[in-house]
Amino acid sequence: MFLICEEKKVYFVELKGSNLRQAARQINSSLDELSEQLKGYQPVFGRIVLSKTPNPKLIGSELVRLKKRLEKLGGNLKYNTRIIEENL
Repeated sequence: MFLICEEKKVYFVELKGSNLRQAARQINSSLDELSEQLKGYQPVFGRIVLSKTPNPKLIGSELVRLKKRLEKLGGNLKYNTRIIEENL
């Protein structure tokens, strides 16, 4: 997790092989655990970097749940293989 304190932004970053579902599950779990400590921080973003291309069959309800949750928190979810570049 990266906090940008001056802007009250939060980035959850998960590095995985190819299991996109597990990465989404872990970010959701982190959000559950840290929700009290992150009050007042918005937007909240999720970033997943995979080392291999994910199997489309492994994209499930966890990913949809995470996308909706992050949107409610003013952020979004991005995932890609190998590299995600962003100016923070």
